[in-house]
Amino acid sequence: MVRPSHHFPPNADEHASLGPAAIVHPSSRAPSLLDSARTPLAVAIHVDWHVGRPSHHRLSLDSPYHWLLAIPTFALVAWGVARRWPASAASAGALNIAAGIVLGQILEPIGEVLVYGQSFARAWEAPRMALFGEFSAVGLLTYLVVMFFLGRSRAAHS
Repeated sequence: MVRPSHHFPPNADEHASLGPAAIVHPSSRAPSLLDSARTPLAVAIHVDWHVGRPSHHRLSLDSPYHWLLAIPTFALVAWGVARRWPASAASAGALNIAAGIVLGQILEPIGEVLVYGQSFARAWEAPRMALFGEFSAVGLLTYLVVMFFLGRSRAAHS
């Protein structure tokens, strides 16, 4: 009978040197999308579109304050990245934010085109891009501020 190893992977130091893309969970299960910041960020990008888009769209709130959703979203992303990947927070943050944007702002609209049959032009119309720009600007600023304060807090405790 083969027993599962409690040390997964056996050479964890080698994997740690490869950066955030190579980080493997110590458990025997495969990491899920929810174990990173990608999926929550992608969901928040999509929710922001529903909160801010014009009311002539179905399921819309037409809120001029849609960008407020970016503050807790990116603050939690920064906290999660700093907690999970403290040694490589800059590269892990960039990777997670980029992946979340790809999921929420590129793949999700492609899904709308495929599922609902709308045109590609409508999937990336000007209002959607403007709302995303506002959300991203506030979010990235929030992310940087939170990472700055987390770094100062960590340095003070060292």
